Amino acid sequence: DKKITLILIHFSVWSDVGGIFAGRFFGKDSFAKSISPSKTMQGIYGAVGLPVIVSIVFWFIGQEGNGQYT
Repeated sequence: DKKITLILIHFSVWSDVGGIFAGRFFGKDSFAKSISPSKTMQGIYGAVGLPVIVSIVFWFIGQEGNGQYT
């Protein structure tokens, strides 16, 4: 289904954006140094949190437009 594919792509993109942003600006606590020395716990929080926030925003937009985004 095209909608599921689009949702998964958006989740992946927003997860990367959230992880990079939170890790760069708020990252202090190292995580998995053996995998990547620049990984931080704050980056993980951003990678999980931003897609959730974006999904909630899109859900509210969909509710206001009776499920139509256009």
